[in-house]
Amino acid sequence: ESGGVRRLQFRRAGESYEESAIRIDEPLRFEMTYYTYMLAALAHKPDPRDILFVGLGGGTLSIAMARYFPEATIDNGELDPDVVHVAKEYFGLEEGRRMKVYVRDGRVQVRRFLKEKKKYDAIFLDAYRGGYIPYHLTTKEFMEQIRDLLREDGIVVSNLQTGFESYHYHRRTLASVFPNEWSV
Repeated sequence: ESGGVRRLQFRRAGESYEESAIRIDEPLRFEMTYYTYMLAALAHKPDPRDILFVGLGGGTLSIAMARYFPEATIDNGELDPDVVHVAKEYFGLEEGRRMKVYVRDGRVQVRRFLKEKKKYDAIFLDAYRGGYIPYHLTTKEFMEQIRDLLREDGIVVSNLQTGFESYHYHRRTLASVFPNEWSV
């Protein structure tokens, strides 16, 4: 923590990757630019009632969505129980009637939601593992499962980074499943 900003970082292969950041006194004043880019997708779906995050990190976006949309329910899938602990203990994420965290692999949780016939207005894909997206969360099959969780007018938002070698692969995969695809 420095200057009122708390950061969640991971180390992999000797490199540090910042996964989340939150301003302790102003959690809705985003420290990481990509948060704003992801929320820009709400121009296409300004009234989400049911929201899913695949990948939790510090929970900064989930916290923001809970404040901006006080009637929405928010489900979060996160593989690592230590990350969930950090989100709750150091970033202010609170589970309750509207906010749930499921500790398991995102793909497994998506399959469970499909069996339960859940539907979402907005799905945010933001699962990183120290600088990369786990491969099984980038496949066409997974994107088809994500599509099947969407309501007819729902949106999918994916955090992709242009500097990654897999960026264009991810874009092509998304475009093969979703008829409309924009990049910010």
